[in-house]
Amino acid sequence: MTKDFYDIERFLKSLKPQLPEKTGMIPKIYPDTSIRGILFDIYGTLLVSASGDIDQWKISTDNLFTALNLAGVKINGKDSSEAETILSDMLSGFQNIVKKLKEHAIQNGIPFPEPDLFQVWSELISKTNQESGISYKGSPDIQKIMFVFELLSNPIYPMPGLKELINKLNEYKIPLGLVSNAQSYTPVFLNYFLTDKVEISETVEYFDKDITVLSYKLKRMKPDTLLFEQLVPVLKQKYNLKPSQVLYVGNDMLKDIFTSQKVGFKTALFAGDTRSLRLREDNEEIKAVQPDFIFTELLQLLDVLNLQEH
Repeated sequence: MTKDFYDIERFLKSLKPQLPEKTGMIPKIYPDTSIRGILFDIYGTLLVSASGDIDQWKISTDNLFTALNLAGVKINGKDSSEAETILSDMLSGFQNIVKKLKEHAIQNGIPFPEPDLFQVWSELISKTNQESGISYKGSPDIQKIMFVFELLSNPIYPMPGLKELINKLNEYKIPLGLVSNAQSYTPVFLNYFLTDKVEISETVEYFDKDITVLSYKLKRMKPDTLLFEQLVPVLKQKYNLKPSQVLYVGNDMLKDIFTSQKVGFKTALFAGDTRSLRLREDNEEIKAVQPDFIFTELLQLLDVLNLQEH
């Protein structure tokens, strides 16, 4: 793990505020004090993200050049045109490695694979170096490349009410977990928005690591039910909670609502941002699916738990 956080912190501090775009949906909120544990999606739910997920980047050679440059990686092109070709080839190579890893996983029975992007970047940098497209001294800082490229390609910002909500839930000692399609940089970003600290960590402050599942670790992504299924025995053993006592909050009707309902969790559709709301109305499989709640603002969760006035 790198200890050089300066560039990552600088990029996080330079992120421009993003406000969610109202969806026009009507909230569906009513008190339910049977809920004793909360699980959250991250992108498009806790974080404003124009893509609504981590796999819908704005692919750009400029972003790649900036990330490589900050990590001390030199492009070996003789002129700007040759350098641009190397960068374009790297982006194509990145996508090819991801495609290859996904195809291999599917052949091995994993329906919704999620490659670890640290592995992808490591393979890409090594391959391009061997082909003399790039050069560097010592070992390249893969984490910095990955972190900076992500921040440039998928700008994020805390959803309004994020800090207040998590602090309030923590104050009442409500078990909190995460189930999200996410990579190793995601906890770093979320920790920064919650605590103003930048440190390399695989855990998120205020969230129980035992009931947190990030897709890159399992190499499986939602809507694979396994991400939710493995939490059921942990919630029972650690907190004596049944799935019906746990609420899952997410912005995607297929990946979040349908999938977590199959495991028995109560569900809340977060419909707070048009850009990230995924209703999946053309999906026949989920046409009859209804979330238990609909939130257009994060703090509406407190009304469900009857904590707003306390």
